[in-house]
Amino acid sequence: ITKGAWEMTDMFHIKAIELIAKSLRGAVENTKEGREGMALGQFVTGMAFSNVGLGIAHSIAHTLGAVYDTPHGVACAMMLPIVMEYNADQTGEKLKAVAEAMGVDTTGMDQAAYRKAAVDAVRQLSVDVGIPTKLPAIKEEDLEFLAQSAYADACAPGNPKAASVEDIKALIRVGVKTIALGNSGQGGGSTITQQVAKNLFPRDTTSRGPIMRKASLVISKLKEWITAVK
Repeated sequence: ITKGAWEMTDMFHIKAIELIAKSLRGAVENTKEGREGMALGQFVTGMAFSNVGLGIAHSIAHTLGAVYDTPHGVACAMMLPIVMEYNADQTGEKLKAVAEAMGVDTTGMDQAAYRKAAVDAVRQLSVDVGIPTKLPAIKEEDLEFLAQSAYADACAPGNPKAASVEDIKALIRVGVKTIALGNSGQGGGSTITQQVAKNLFPRDTTSRGPIMRKASLVISKLKEWITAVK
């Protein structure tokens, strides 16, 4: 659903969503079929997004990783359904295809229903594999830096819906407050959630200072480069 998406990349993305929806739970449980399916799924989706770029879910995930050491895949999974909801009114009928690729029967659903079904299916998959459902360590005083960093991120321009710094702040706040749809203990998720949560944010918060300074330098250099190419 990025701005550059077209028929070929849509084809790859839908196939990748099908593979991931079918395989991720098994991969987390270390089944042969699950791991093989995920290996293929990540390859196919790479063929798509490497041609059309990404969006603000990745932008926010980048800055969470820089400031809090949040694993990138975890941050992306946490922010994805939130950003999907934000982008929904700019996606046309594409979330219907996403919902169906996730295994949802969309028969009889109107646009609002299938958009919600797509978001719910993505969120439930994250819950089932033990992804934490909120960002407990985010502090209000960090929001300005986090949002500015995400806004300046290279992935942000590809988002299908324009997002201001204030919009991004609001999305991160949703991430802080998000509650899971279902029981995170399903599919072995409880143990995995505990393991991921222990590593989600560093206990030694003094490490954030140097990380934030490095991130600020990167953003500054990026802005200089953007100005120069203009």
